[in-house]
Amino acid sequence: MKFTLHISDTRPADDKAATLTLRIVMFEAAAEETFEIRFNGTVLSVSATDAEWKDSQIFSPAKQPASGGKGIYKTHPKQKLLRLDHDVPLDAWKSGPNEVAIRVASDRTVAQIEKIEAHLKYAQGEKETSNQSGEK
Repeated sequence: MKFTLHISDTRPADDKAATLTLRIVMFEAAAEETFEIRFNGTVLSVSATDAEWKDSQIFSPAKQPASGGKGIYKTHPKQKLLRLDHDVPLDAWKSGPNEVAIRVASDRTVAQIEKIEAHLKYAQGEKETSNQSGEK
């Protein structure tokens, strides 16, 4: 599966000036399963895993509610999400569109991707941006 993730910030010249973390949240995936994640062709390693992740913006296993309302949602009690964080090397990302490729590398044949996020953090705390892309 391939996704386009847009980053509006310009890549810094020094890799100590900023770090980019790619976060992928999947529904009903297990921590022991293997996924190959590529960012603009660069294979990424998992830097953090959370098999108990909860997110009130994700409604699985319930249906997506109609739009509108106050935007205050409760986490579904049967929600089973897997959060995978990946450190993205400085030379792998760019300003503008970036390609995120996800391949199931274990026995599973299907993965339900709920959310893809990029967390760009600057070393001096000057600026923090978060871009999200989610599809089912």
